[in-house]
Parts: sequence; structure tokens; C-alpha cells
Amino acid sequence: MRSTMRMISSYSRTIILAVVQATNDIATQPIIQRARHFDRAGERTVGIITKPDLINKGTEGRIALLTNNLDSTRLKHGFFLLKNPSPQQLEEGISLSERKRQEADFFRSPPWREHGIDLSRVGVDRLQPFLQSLLGDHIERELPKVCAEVRLLLDKTKIQLQDLGQERSTVSEQRFFLSKLSMDFVGLTQAALDGTYQHIASDFFGYDENGISRNRFRGQIHTLNSLFADYMRDKSQKRKMGRVPIDDLFESSADSEEGRAKEDKYDHSSDADEPFYMNETEFDRWIKKEYSGIGVTRQLQQRTSYGTLP
Repeated sequence: MRSTMRMISSYSRTIILAVVQATNDIATQPIIQRARHFDRAGERTVGIITKPDLINKGTEGRIALLTNNLDSTRLKHGFFLLKNPSPQQLEEGISLSERKRQEADFFRSPPWREHGIDLSRVGVDRLQPFLQSLLGDHIERELPKVCAEVRLLLDKTKIQLQDLGQERSTVSEQRFFLSKLSMDFVGLTQAALDGTYQHIASDFFGYDENGISRNRFRGQIHTLNSLFADYMRDKSQKRKMGRVPIDDLFESSADSEEGRAKEDKYDHSSDADEPFYMNETEFDRWIKKEYSGIGVTRQLQQRTSYGTLP
């Protein structure tokens, strides 16, 4: 219940009737604090004080100050003071006219008349026209906002209905929809591969906030081809003639056992992307070694074909 009251009070279009009992400390009442929290300007809050017939004698002055909006607890629209019928009067079925008469007589009695209470803020007869006027002004102020929100929600709902497409209540309509959906998919795929993006689903082939269109397959393929070409140009060679990164790689003689051991160490396939750099002497030695290996292989093949192997 409290959560519902808080939710309703937070709406800018509601009128808050802050009803408090005259027997309580008005300033500390939760409804007053809640009204000030949700309606800081006080444009839609009206205070209503009830049960003035139950207060202690001699405290009428405090209630009169509240009714005249002269107490420390003040509201922009002030307070109204009401006297409700007693439970016995309600059981007896008091009429509306009699209730109003008794209420007026009660506030004309000496304890209230002596404190100069503002009679325009007393009784149901005074409260009703005030609320009607306040509600009318509030509706006039809020109605343009309501109309704008309704138009916005209406436009949003229309867009959602358009996204759903036409109604498909029969089997033939459903089949036609699925067939059209598959043909649209084929069209999107073909346009993506052909690179013709101008005349079909521009939103699908559009750019994101980073200026990238991931659905333009033809453009993506072109970009990947360029990257692959650069890679093959720079890193496709397993051995490359150039300056050796390690200058003292082959300090000893090329014919020495140590030199041949170092050469053999680097004379195999590598999993690294970077090519193996060799100077001109090392490159010539590698070519001679490869060709000598090819010659031995051919001799073995020829002997095998002539049956000369043991």
C-alpha cells in the first residue's frame, strides 16, 4: 500500500491531498514530508486537517494558525479544516445538509471564533470549489504534455505494427511470407558478394558508429586480399637474402665444421612468420646444397628404375 501511495504521489499529474489529524503533530506527519519530497514547488498539494473536535482544550490556537497558513508548517495552497460526523451520527444516518449545518455551527463556536480562524478555509462547502478550480488549472497545465506523450506512443506503436508486417492468418499467406523472406535473404547475400549496396537494404549495409560496415562482404574480401598480398610479399619467403640480424652468426670459415653446423641449424622449416635472413655467401651455399641433394635423389631414382640397387 505504501509503495502504491509513493508511486501515485510521484506522478506530476496527481493532486496530493495531505490529510492529517488535528490531534497529531502536523510537521512530523509522513504525508507532509512525502508531499514536500515529490512536490517541492507545492503546486499540487493541499493540506486537510480533520478531527478538530478531539483536540485538547486550549490548543485551538495552534490549529487556527495552521488553517490560516501562519504556522511554521506551511503549504503553497494552505490547509482546510474539516469536522467529520461522529461514528454515532453516521450510524443514525445524518443527512448531508445536517452535516454541513453542524460543521458550520462548530467552527462558529467561541473557541474557534476567538482565534480569528479564516472561515473561507473551513468546511466541505469551501473545499469542494477550491479543489475544482485547482484541478481545472492543473489539467489545463498538464493536458498538452499528455497529448504530446500520447502522440509519441501512438507513433511508436505504429512503427512496431509496421515492423510486424501484414497479417498472415492463412497457410498460403504464411508460405508466401517465408518464400519472400528466403528470396530477400538470397538478394542480400548476392548484393553483399557483388558489392551492389545502393539499391537494396541500405540500413543493412550501412555503417556503424565507428564508420565500419561489417556486412559489405565484397569490401571485406577486398580488404582481406590486400592484407594477404602484403603478407605474402613481406613474409612468404622462408629464406631471404639480406643483412643478417646477428652479424657474428657465421664468424668461422664457411668450410669449417662449426660453420656447417651453424648452417645446418638454420637450414630447416620454421614455424615463425618472419623469414630467415641470409647473406650472399650463405645463400649460395644453401642453393648448392639443395641442388646436390636433388642430384643424389635423381641417381637413386634412376638406379631403382634400372634395378641396380642391391
